[in-house]
Amino acid sequence: MTEPDSINLKDYVETRFNLILKNIESIESRFDERIKEADLRYEQRFRAQMDATTKADMASEKRFEAVNEFRKTLTDQTSTFVPRNEYSQSILSLSDRIGKVETLASSRESRISGAQENRTSVRSDISVWIALIVMVVGIVAIFLKK
Repeated sequence: MTEPDSINLKDYVETRFNLILKNIESIESRFDERIKEADLRYEQRFRAQMDATTKADMASEKRFEAVNEFRKTLTDQTSTFVPRNEYSQSILSLSDRIGKVETLASSRESRISGAQENRTSVRSDISVWIALIVMVVGIVAIFLKK
């Protein structure tokens, strides 16, 4: 019954079982390697994403700091501006003052022009009187020579 080339059932099953176990171990080791590689890739991706997130957070923080500084500058600048009501009141006050100065200048001009007219009138009156005196003196001189 036993032939030299033949294998008994027990040896055959053990051989097959050992081969299957080796295949399973081989598959498990490849599976473990793939899982380790996948874990490594995912860890690298996670680190890269964390680095990118950190950089983005830092950039956002810098941008927000710049925006806040700009807002502070605007607030400081706005505090030096004159409020609209104060500006309007100041303009009205200045307009009133300018109106008074114009009225005063106009009245002074009219007084000056009146005084100039008065001086011209006085000068012409004096010239007439001087001319009369010269004529009278001339007539008296003519009569005195005769």
